[in-house]
Amino acid sequence: MYNRSFKFYFLAAALIVVSLTGCKKWLDTETPLQVDENTVLSTEQGFKEALNGVYLQMGNVNVYGRDMTFGLMSVLGRSYDTTISPAIGSLYYQGAQYNFQDPAVKTAFTNIWNNLYFSIANLNNVLGNVDSRQNVFTGNNYNTIKGEALGVRAFLHFDLVRMFAPSPAAAGLNVPAIPYVTKISPYAAPVLTTGAILDSCIADLKIAESLLSQTDMTTSRITYWGVKGLLARIYLYKGDLVNAQAYALSVINSNKFPMITAVNSDWMITKEHVFSLFSSLNASAQNYKTVLNTNPPLGFSALNQTALYVT
Repeated sequence: MYNRSFKFYFLAAALIVVSLTGCKKWLDTETPLQVDENTVLSTEQGFKEALNGVYLQMGNVNVYGRDMTFGLMSVLGRSYDTTISPAIGSLYYQGAQYNFQDPAVKTAFTNIWNNLYFSIANLNNVLGNVDSRQNVFTGNNYNTIKGEALGVRAFLHFDLVRMFAPSPAAAGLNVPAIPYVTKISPYAAPVLTTGAILDSCIADLKIAESLLSQTDMTTSRITYWGVKGLLARIYLYKGDLVNAQAYALSVINSNKFPMITAVNSDWMITKEHVFSLFSSLNASAQNYKTVLNTNPPLGFSALNQTALYVT
């Protein structure tokens, strides 16, 4: 029988948020990045640090810190334009031509797959321990930790199914898609259909919706409103327009995220944020340069857009 009392590999990012004085008591000195879950997840602070580690890891350049936002995904989605020139670099040049067999493109998608499932594994470690250790939480923190972990798990699986499986509009809901991983196990999780993945996302989000507070307006973590917005997106992707509209309107009509009328100094348009991730200013500036300061640059001219994408 498999023994779940094991040492689990947490994100290296999770280690950043832990004080140096606290490291020694829960790190195995023979394997410095190995963490004993029974020690770390024995306190409320340990659960918070584990969850914060997931958010930090999601902000790295291989996923939402670049490649899944303004990097490769924006190139694939035709948000940028450029002349057709290899000088832009293999990843963006080959990505713009949808050459998914190019080594740089394959590496980028491998990194996305591995990083997102690594985050999911850490979330499952939190979820696998949170119910049996409710007594360590104060206030509403049990509901918050569990609700966020479920919400982010659904968020990550939804992006994975959108990237690595045919869309329902193209192939329907019954084609094999990806695994929906809900527990730590030495065995591979089964591949589910697109419909089953979306239903699993919805199930996680419904529980999260019941746990999270409507008054929490933090945008650097997933909250009640982020969950409702994500449900609107998933129902729309699934083709359930009635529920998609209902959840979208619940966010819009809350009047908590007003549309801005002028940017002024708020270039990030923060009032419209429902859920965002932290990325350091230095990292963001460097990533911006790698995308927009290429030679030739990725830009926004209609002429270059036509040259790149119209054949």
